[in-house]
Amino acid sequence: MFDKLISIIQSAGNALLPVQIVTEDKAGILMRMGKYCRTVHPGLCWKLPFLDSLLLCERRVQFYQTDGHSLVTADAVPVVVRALMSFRLADPKLGLLSQAEFGRSVWDGTAAAIAELVTQSRFEDLPTPEFSARLLDRVRTGNADYGTDILTCRLQDIARARTYRVLR
Repeated sequence: MFDKLISIIQSAGNALLPVQIVTEDKAGILMRMGKYCRTVHPGLCWKLPFLDSLLLCERRVQFYQTDGHSLVTADAVPVVVRALMSFRLADPKLGLLSQAEFGRSVWDGTAAAIAELVTQSRFEDLPTPEFSARLLDRVRTGNADYGTDILTCRLQDIARARTYRVLR
């Protein structure tokens, strides 16, 4: 009960303050009455109480490991693949305004690119550097509209799946 009271008092105090500190690992945008006003960087950020709100997200490199995806390659081999990717926020305005939750769109786009490329490739091609380069290029182009910079993306685990289904 007291934790909710403390959080209400803290949020009211933050709304009254005309300045907010943006830490060095964050970046964000200042919204004035719900509309984009400007991009904020680490340091002091001046704002108008009750009119401005600050949306922040991580600027440092983030890592994401996908869950195991069960897919079938072009040569009808059932596989389970997991990928590891790293990315960071390149443009706070695009990253925060183009997505409901920063990072989730990047992860979903990565999973779609993995599924598309694995189903179009042969099993022997999956562990090659050429496949990794194609995957990285596809993930970068697919996430260009989200204000993120994809640093790495590669398949981490590639295993034949045990299945009893008959693939024709």
